[in-house]
Amino acid sequence: MRHATALLALVALAGCAQKAPPAPVEAAVVVEPAPFVVVEEVVEIDPVVTQVHENFSRLYFAFDSAEINPDSMDVLEQNAKILQEHPDVRVQIEGHADERGTIDYNLALAERRARAVERALTSMGVSEGQLGVVSFGEERPLRTGESPSAFSVNRRAEFRVTRDADGMVDGSLDQPVPAHGLISPEDEL
Repeated sequence: MRHATALLALVALAGCAQKAPPAPVEAAVVVEPAPFVVVEEVVEIDPVVTQVHENFSRLYFAFDSAEINPDSMDVLEQNAKILQEHPDVRVQIEGHADERGTIDYNLALAERRARAVERALTSMGVSEGQLGVVSFGEERPLRTGESPSAFSVNRRAEFRVTRDADGMVDGSLDQPVPAHGLISPEDEL
């Protein structure tokens, strides 16, 4: 037994003697990022286009409906008048839905809403060439939450100016909205 303990100690010492010395540690190199310059393009927006954009109003819809409410006809007629006075302006009609229903169903419903507005505007004398349609379904709510008021403001059609007389597309006309484009249930519209 004594010999076994001595042998074990000898093996342990021999194993320790074979360890390689630690590799030398090199100093860390700090690389400074190259300086960069931010260039902002200044786009001058036609004041008429800005005025047109600011005067468009939203239309709201009943639950699960693409029928234009009689209460919305005044708003629709005003929007038609603006477009008739400015035949060089093109707008996109954006259809929206609340979050109830499947994603596919809400996309289709929001498109039907936008198409209903498009048909109504053309029947009022607006040129089809001034209008475009897009559906966002439930993807861009104005108000978050599952309250009746949140649902009602999210069932809407909005107008976005997409082109002026020179054919310029300008996304800078997007209306500012609170953080992340959402309105909390406590906010008033």
